[in-house]
Amino acid sequence: MSIRSLALEIYQLEKELDKLRKVQAAAAPGELQVLSWEISQVKKRRDELRSLLESRKEKNFKI
Repeated sequence: MSIRSLALEIYQLEKELDKLRKVQAAAAPGELQVLSWEISQVKKRRDELRSLLESRKEKNFKI
């Protein structure tokens, strides 16, 4: 996966997180647990991709 595609994927995950947070703010109490789990899964994926992106950037820009 290229640096550009990683960045785009991270951007899409950020947008999804924003959407989920808005839904969570208006959700019924019974839905909060499911939404919290979804948010945590998206955050986990985003953080994994951020780490991968950082390592790729370091690898490509070493002197």
